[in-house]
Amino acid sequence: MDGERRLAVLRRKAWTFVETGKPEEALRLFDEAIALAPADAAVLCEKAEALARFGRLEEALACYERAAAQAPASAAIRVEVGKVLARLGRADEALAAFAAAEDLDPRHPGALGAHGNALAERGRFAEALSRFERLLEVLMRAYKKRVMNKMKIQEERLEEILQSAAGESPLATLRKLKELEKKEK
Repeated sequence: MDGERRLAVLRRKAWTFVETGKPEEALRLFDEAIALAPADAAVLCEKAEALARFGRLEEALACYERAAAQAPASAAIRVEVGKVLARLGRADEALAAFAAAEDLDPRHPGALGAHGNALAERGRFAEALSRFERLLEVLMRAYKKRVMNKMKIQEERLEEILQSAAGESPLATLRKLKELEKKEK
């Protein structure tokens, strides 16, 4: 089995053990995966998530921090660092981690939401509101983009149907349009 496939199998099996509440087996497999791909921050993050699920927060934090060192431009990893810090009761450090994530990617939904929540918990409501407003803007833009892409695809399909229906009866064209409508649902 090649390395990439072995890595995928190890990760999948590890998550099976996480889901069935078998931490030692899961962590052993994550360690094997990390040994196989030591520069893969995603594998470290998966182990950290598993550790956090098992309540081993200090170990999860250390794992996330290793991942952050490997992927210093990742806002998502900084958000996870902040979440673990918050669970550990280290609110100031969590707030700093969320701010760092936002600095890396000012439009990262996870960073905006987590930072806003942390600010609100500290009573800094105006700053929190600013994050939530930006989060709403980011989410609305993403939604609009998805809707516009879907409309473009539908428009292209409609044009294709109309072109293929040239010379056909209106009833045949209508049937094709109804088929398109069914596929869209």
